[in-house]
Formats: sequence, C-alpha cells, structure tokens
Amino acid sequence: MAARRYGLFSFGIALVVFCFLRGVCSGTSRSGQISAEPGEIRPIYAKNPDDSWNRIFYCLFSRRVSFRYSNEFPEGAPFRPPSFLLMSPSARDLQTSTRAFERFETGDRPIDPLYPIDPLYPTPFKGAGQVLIDPLYTQLSQALQEAQNDNTERPALERAMMQSDLWSAFDILDAYPSENLGEHRELLLNMFSELIKKIALTPLEIASLPDNFSLSAGKSGLPDLFRPGSGWMAIEWFMRRDHDFSSGFRRVSRVYIKPAHLPADTQTFLDSLQGPGGQGAAIALDGAAIITQLLLIDSQGGLTPSHVTSEAQFRLFTKTPDGHFKATQTRAYELSRGLVLSRGASGGFIVEGDSAAAYLPAGGNDFRFASRQFARTGGDPPLLVKSRTRCAACHGGDATSLITFASHTVPTVSTPHVTQLNPALHEAADFVISQKVAQQDWKDLLDYADIKSPH
Repeated sequence: MAARRYGLFSFGIALVVFCFLRGVCSGTSRSGQISAEPGEIRPIYAKNPDDSWNRIFYCLFSRRVSFRYSNEFPEGAPFRPPSFLLMSPSARDLQTSTRAFERFETGDRPIDPLYPIDPLYPTPFKGAGQVLIDPLYTQLSQALQEAQNDNTERPALERAMMQSDLWSAFDILDAYPSENLGEHRELLLNMFSELIKKIALTPLEIASLPDNFSLSAGKSGLPDLFRPGSGWMAIEWFMRRDHDFSSGFRRVSRVYIKPAHLPADTQTFLDSLQGPGGQGAAIALDGAAIITQLLLIDSQGGLTPSHVTSEAQFRLFTKTPDGHFKATQTRAYELSRGLVLSRGASGGFIVEGDSAAAYLPAGGNDFRFASRQFARTGGDPPLLVKSRTRCAACHGGDATSLITFASHTVPTVSTPHVTQLNPALHEAADFVISQKVAQQDWKDLLDYADIKSPH
C-alpha cells in the first residue's frame, strides 16, 4: 500500500508538468467568496450553520490563503518583476506585489477540497495534511460521525453535492503518504467512504436531478447549448480531456463550438479545425465552450453521469463587419452550492467576466486552486490576476487557441475524424467511467466502503 501511494504522489507531480503543456481555462476566484471571516461556518447545506454537513464543508473547503497581487490590482502596490520560472509569454509583463496578502476563501465554487495541494513546496499534499492535525482533524471527524448517525432525510440534490465533495476528499487523501499520521488518515478515509455509501442516490434519483444548466439558459447571457437548433455543436476529437484527467475522472467535460456560418458539410468543417495551435478556429467559430458535469456513485455501486453542471466556460469571438476576428470575450458560470440548494429551481450559477479576480496557474493551467508559483527561490505565493489574464496563460494573448485541437500533432491519414455528439446524451461519460474504474483510488474506495461495483 505504501509503495502504491507513493506512486500516486509521483503521479501528482507528473500532473503539474503535464498540465503545463496542456490546459484549458478554469479556477477563477470571485470576490464574493471571501466575505466570510475565519471561523465562520456558512449555511451551505442547511440553514443551521452548526449542521454536521455545513461543518464538513467548512473543514474541507474553507481556507486562509496567502497570495500576491499582480499590477492589474493597484491596491497591491508597490510591485516588482516576477521571479517565476514557468510563465506564459502572455503573462510575462505582469508585475507582482512586493509583499504577500491574505484572504479567506470559503470554497463554495467548483473546486476540489483540501487545497492548496502543493506537491513540491513546502511539503507534499499540504492541503490534505491540514485535516490530519488538530483543530481540523477533530472538527472534521466529529462532523463526519454526526452525519453518519443522523437519519434526517436529505433532498437528492444535497446528497449529490455532498457525495461529490466527499469523493474528491477521499481520492486526495487516499494519495497522501500513509506514513504521515497514518491512523488519522485511515479513520478519515473510512468515514468518507461510509458516508459516500450512505447518501448514495438510486439511478432513478440521479436521472431525476435538475438540469441546472438548462434552467439557467437565457439568463445572464447563458446560451441554451442543449436545445436543438441553438447553433451550438457538441464535439469530440480525442476522448481524453484535461478537465476529466485533472478531476480524477470524477467529473465529465463536454466541448461545444458554434460555427460562424452553417457549414455545407459538417464533417469536412469539423475536420478543418484540426491542427497544431488551434488558432484558426476563432475565424471559423463564433464561440467555444466547455461544460463540466458531475459523475456520481449510485446506490448499486455504479458510476452514473448526472445533469448537474458545476461549471460552464465560454469564449465568444466577435468579428468585424467583413468577417475578420476582432476580439474574444470570456465568461464563466460557476456553481454555488449555497445558491443552487437554497433556490430550488435556480441554476445556482455565479457569472464571472474578463475582469473577475483569478489565481494565475503555476504552469500553463494546472487546474489547482490557489496554486503556488514556481520561483527561483522556491515556491512563491499564488498570484491574483484578472480572469482574462488567466485565460491568456493557456489560450494565448487573444484567447483564441482551442486546446481541443491544439493539444495534438498535425493530422495524418490515421488521425480520427472530429465527431459530433448528441447533446441530449451522456456520450462523453462512457470514456470517463472506463478510466475511473481502472484507477487505484476507485478500487480503494470500493474496499473501504465494502461496495460491490457492477463495473
């Protein structure tokens, strides 16, 4: 077991390098999520802040984060040139504040718990280690025990959201070296797995979960991607996607494009988008989007895709009157658990535009929330930039590069066609499920929870 988990640690380091080479825009940090004072437990899952589920969420997600401002935020002055070893060319003109600041992140956003996960500096898996020592260890274990003993009937959507949070925490802690506070780690893994099993939804309950994306369509400029005739096309070139990989295959990403003009031959048009860089796509398209939806563990031990969208990221390409590329507008719709659970029919999204505050990725886009920068002197605190700057770190200064097409080599005779998918189905989920069931963390979860999976 120890050797296997150290192998997973090495895998985590490799992920940072992998995501420096390949990435997509994610992980913005909205100012509305830093208003809570440290120690204040927010009513995410229940109106009573002292509810065990609220306390679990607080222990897993609420963190005080040390960071630096970029010169895009004058309040961070004075500034200096950055000392980062790995930076996107589009971000090298940034200046960083000479001193570090602190902010309290409540974590009610589409991110994984136990952040920051810092595989290089100063200690491995720093975020996971915080819940293995007091006061968080005692607070979390007590809340988990109370939740296990509580027979209150919880709505299906609440159970789905909590299971997703617990599942992420289990996988992250499962990769934590067992020699470090092993007894505490084993207890938490057992408690995570038992609660995951207890609150699992039936397949019918999962199928009946609200489609919060469609409920929000037409609001705040959110296009109705899933509607026939919307002009948006669900597509797939290669099945392996960075969003799925980075989430440990617990979520399913779906890529959409909107052609600038109705193509005479759809297949020829889709294949024309292939090629290194993906730069030409902005001319042929009016927009591109990636939608991330939750994968859930059902009551029969199976992995089942859901209609619950945790994040929707858009890039809209405006054109001049003669059809030439003019500019890119970025927009992200991030799910707030508090909003979607308290408002019922609401989609629960908070909208963020180009100027929203965001943490710059450590290398390319590493999908890590509040990740430290690689500096010549070691690890430097996360850098707060504007969302547009974060996007440009992966997609170029004009944010036109499409990673779906830019991540691969020049097409050859053996290169597969770009496939148009049915937006009403969960076709992309089949591959994600096949990858998850092959992972050791899934096998460990089955062992801890004594689940017999049909996969």
